[in-house]
Amino acid sequence: MYCAHCGFQVPDGAQFCGKCGASTTAATVSAPAVAHANIGTELVEQFRALPLDTLFPFRSWAHGKIWTGNIIRALLFFALFPLALGDFFGEDASVKDAAWALGLYFALLWGWVIYSITRPPKVNLQYLIGVTLFTAAIGVPIDLLVQQLPIISNLYNAASPNAGILALFGYLCVGVVEESVKQLPVWWLALRSKVFTTPRETAFYGAMSGLAFGVSEAVTYSLGYANQAINTVVQGGNGEGTYIVSEFLRLISLPFFHAMWAAIASYFVGLALVSPKRRAALVITGVALAAAVHGCYDTLSGWSPWLALVVAAVSVVLFVGYLSNAESLSKSLEDQAPSAIQ
Repeated sequence: MYCAHCGFQVPDGAQFCGKCGASTTAATVSAPAVAHANIGTELVEQFRALPLDTLFPFRSWAHGKIWTGNIIRALLFFALFPLALGDFFGEDASVKDAAWALGLYFALLWGWVIYSITRPPKVNLQYLIGVTLFTAAIGVPIDLLVQQLPIISNLYNAASPNAGILALFGYLCVGVVEESVKQLPVWWLALRSKVFTTPRETAFYGAMSGLAFGVSEAVTYSLGYANQAINTVVQGGNGEGTYIVSEFLRLISLPFFHAMWAAIASYFVGLALVSPKRRAALVITGVALAAAVHGCYDTLSGWSPWLALVVAAVSVVLFVGYLSNAESLSKSLEDQAPSAIQ
């Protein structure tokens, strides 16, 4: 038989339960009923034994620094921003407004990633805002103006997959112009005002200039993509998928690669700071390298997208590779005797 109090099995004829000591003269129950009662009792006891302060340490969180850390702030922002964006616009968002908002969102996300990689010794918010606003508001119009100049306009016109080998020269010209425009605020702050002192700083601010350029360009293209998708649907086609892929590329991927190319060029500006005797050569080399990778990517995008992916990967490898030995390369250039330079 089983004890009616705790469910422990006791020998027949026993007067007291061997586990809890209760009298067996009380009514006993069958094994299945006791088993269910025992399970319920054990479950209640388990819940009572749970260390609530350990499982739900809200008080320690409130007195700790978890809410003031950069990680939690970043996670909250990037998780909640799209939701807030949807509530803000509702059903009245224009393509331009949505493109700017989403472009800004992904630019901030990439900016956080790039900051974590570059680890600049210091970041001045005023300079950061100035660099991005200059490129978006002034640099892009300068780029559009330079495109209209003689010879350059001819090369820009050749930047088309249908132009054959001339397309390469056209896209290289595009790369030189765009990378130079993205460097304008970095050149001023690094070489003129001398507020930057290391390649890591110039690479970071250059990347932010590249993000601003990429987002501005993406907004312009987004308007064209939207109109093209609408026209395709009206004509009975299925352009929604292509539109989504195009927007994904323009708003997310290409601003990042614009940042990579600009960071590479700006890295050489940082090297010019530690080796003033080679300043012009280093600055030109940086722009030429960034323009070459940029131009090859644009060219291959029209010829062979898979080869374009290879060039995109090379862009990231160059960026990370240069940053990985930023200090040693700076030291090497700085330690060479000035008299060795003729």
